[in-house]
Amino acid sequence: MPERIWHPISKLEFFIDHTRCWAVDVREHLETLEEARTKPYVLADSDVARIKQVCTEQADDLTLFEEQAAKWGELSDLSPSRRAKLKTPCSGAWSLPAEASPM
Repeated sequence: MPERIWHPISKLEFFIDHTRCWAVDVREHLETLEEARTKPYVLADSDVARIKQVCTEQADDLTLFEEQAAKWGELSDLSPSRRAKLKTPCSGAWSLPAEASPM
């Protein structure tokens, strides 16, 4: 595992935007995969293996984001609005929908 890089609180908006976009992408991919489930001839075994690998790696990234959010949450001088962004999964997009967890 690469060395962890802790980011300054000034990067909070970047992390929120990044994870929100990522969550939207995951939902879209989930819908596409659900469609493919009914058509077993659409995806090769290698495609399924690659999808599983990517989903697992992305889930690991989410853990890093959650750890970063927890570290920011420990800041004593954190503004109430930033603290709220860290604690609200929907607005902060820190949580992946349960149905989109790695295969």
